[in-house]
Amino acid sequence: MPNIVKQAEELKRAADDNILAKLNLLETWVSQGLPGKASPSSEYELTDNSAEYFPKSLRQFKAWTLLENSPRVQDSYGKFGVIGNDTLAKRPELSRRAIELMRILKEKAKLKDKDPDKTKLLTNELISLKKVLDIRNLEIAKSRSKILEQQTEIERLNRKIINDRREYKRLHREQT
Repeated sequence: MPNIVKQAEELKRAADDNILAKLNLLETWVSQGLPGKASPSSEYELTDNSAEYFPKSLRQFKAWTLLENSPRVQDSYGKFGVIGNDTLAKRPELSRRAIELMRILKEKAKLKDKDPDKTKLLTNELISLKKVLDIRNLEIAKSRSKILEQQTEIERLNRKIINDRREYKRLHREQT
């Protein structure tokens, strides 16, 4: 039975790693720009409308394996696994993060197509980065909350241990 539990934990960890790898690549593209396929000089310079593929919906995000991307991206990031519907549904924070990152990338791709002036492009990029920062700050706040809950539980358990020791000693003295 313990092997089954260990195997399930490993599969869960692998699923988390896969989701986080996809999110990290999207975040890289949000912060550094969506790379163009026909840009040999710079990985993050979009020289024409031939941008790297990125998922635009949760369905596409779950199915994204990097086979849709150029060999350069595949060489840099390897291959992603397909994510099951339930796997992502059980991780709503990561799902929301994916939706937000894809929305930002769609906006960036739309702006690149319109060829806006540099100021507007930088302003929009700043807004996008602030949104990513807000997502990260929310994650940090949630993590701190979890840590506080765990610290409270540790303190409760430590008090219980101390009280159990006292009770054990008391009972032991009464028996002797």
